[in-house]
Amino acid sequence: MDWQGCYKCRVNNSGVGAMFSYRMTNHFWFDSEVNQFPGSGSSKGSGSATEGLFGIRYGYTCRVWNVYVKARPGFIYYPKTTSFPTGHEFASLSRFALDCGGIIEMKASKRSSFRFDAGTTFVRYLQGLDPRQAPVAYISPTYIATQGNFQGRNRIRFSLLDN
Repeated sequence: MDWQGCYKCRVNNSGVGAMFSYRMTNHFWFDSEVNQFPGSGSSKGSGSATEGLFGIRYGYTCRVWNVYVKARPGFIYYPKTTSFPTGHEFASLSRFALDCGGIIEMKASKRSSFRFDAGTTFVRYLQGLDPRQAPVAYISPTYIATQGNFQGRNRIRFSLLDN
């Protein structure tokens, strides 16, 4: 996260979000979520991020406990951040994201459950010239790096329909 006075800061951000899941077969689900991380910058939009993830989860649904693995590609949008080639100038940008991990869910009733998600969200960033390459790049003058960020989420889920 970037904001005035803090360039490339590593911070833990809490946020709010909404999720939608649809059971396609006994083991496969369509799983999606959109999250907003407000950040802690002093000016509007600084240090904040919006994340959208849309993919599948696979696993076993039992009477009380459910266990899944997930793979959800998506995006992360920063309204005000720095990136190559802008240097220290602030700009808005979107980046590809991939969320991989696991889910453990405990059913509390017919229409509610406690859900714990854990995994890594990989985000691709432009980093400028790769110092390991020759001075003249033949394919691309930019270098793309992938950074993984551990994420843990606790949720209480309420279902509008019976599972």
